[in-house]
Amino acid sequence: PREMLWLGVVLCLGVSIRLIKITQPFIDGWSWRQADVAMIAENFYRYGFHLLHPQINWAGSAPGYVGTEFQLVPFIASVFYLCFGVHEWIGRAVSILFFAVSVPFFYLLVRKIAHARRALLAVSIYSGTPLSIYASRSFMPDMASLSFSIAALYLFAAWLERGRAPWLFIAGCLATSLAILVKLP
Repeated sequence: PREMLWLGVVLCLGVSIRLIKITQPFIDGWSWRQADVAMIAENFYRYGFHLLHPQINWAGSAPGYVGTEFQLVPFIASVFYLCFGVHEWIGRAVSILFFAVSVPFFYLLVRKIAHARRALLAVSIYSGTPLSIYASRSFMPDMASLSFSIAALYLFAAWLERGRAPWLFIAGCLATSLAILVKLP
């Protein structure tokens, strides 16, 4: 219980830092990529949730279909657009959500090879590094891919440790597949 309390504190602090200026427009260093992802999300919302046919608006008179990675992050954001409308904070919140999901998996992964104190230290560093903060509050698929990658590593380690339970292997394969698909390049 005590280590879960500390993990919760680290997670809450990490998420709180990422919520600062969450409504900020996409004007930072990766603005062009965030604008493309936001454009795809808005087009899902406006023209139908065709997950395998992402569209951009800068194609002139062409329909604007673009060949990119699997558009899970903008798709999730477009579903939230149904409830809250089109806002920058929704895209950033999706990335923050993927960060929050990755923290327990990272903790459990490190705890498998070290004790709880080192796992908490690793999670604290992971939550507080500037690049982690910057990437996990940007409306891009990078954080989703990292989250799925960490989950896959943990699931495969658990599969090897627990007598090779088939459900752990399937979950690890699914997480690996999503990590690759979400951020293929």
